[in-house]
Amino acid sequence: RSPSGNPDIVTDKVGKALVEALPVGEFEIVEVAAPGYLLAPNVRDVRLDARHNKDNPLVVSWFNDALDVHVQKLDQTTKRALKGAHFSLEDEDGKTLLLKAEEGVFKVAADGQPSVEVDEEGRFTLRGLLPGSYFLTEVKAPDGYLPADPIFFTLTDKEREQRIISIDNRPMRFPVTGETDTWTLVGALCLLNGAGLFSIKRLIGGKGQRKRR
Repeated sequence: RSPSGNPDIVTDKVGKALVEALPVGEFEIVEVAAPGYLLAPNVRDVRLDARHNKDNPLVVSWFNDALDVHVQKLDQTTKRALKGAHFSLEDEDGKTLLLKAEEGVFKVAADGQPSVEVDEEGRFTLRGLLPGSYFLTEVKAPDGYLPADPIFFTLTDKEREQRIISIDNRPMRFPVTGETDTWTLVGALCLLNGAGLFSIKRLIGGKGQRKRR
């Protein structure tokens, strides 16, 4: 590792690296970056002697856990798990990433889908996201709930713990007897007008109640 802390050794696409021309002696090997994975927690102390060369190298192995982002949908008040929510994932440039289910988790894939649905327990997991910033947007809220605000999060190549994101939803508020409420509908009611944006007022009880004819 260099004095600045940047790694001098980078593994190839199959996870291997060969370091040559090291003198005989003791060395400390530390993993300092693991894109899409958790950093290996252990430091390796190794000793090279005259037996080790290109044809007979000293082999040092690490095993990394994939970096997971666990998402949980909850009722804002009761903290009960909510099903039926759909989410999309965008990168920091606003590009929607396609996600594909593999062995119970979702990974970025060219043949994936633009959104995912939580399971019966209100959960889903994103695995192996590369370092960068992301926006998690609820494109469909659970029935009877208002959509949650988008979630912004950032991942680095030095993550040591799995990421957990809890997203609360606020139940829709319906008027009780004696109240009037205004609800804005976009495309939910077919009205013959070119404007396309309307409001509808529900009148219940009290002075606002209309008599039936």
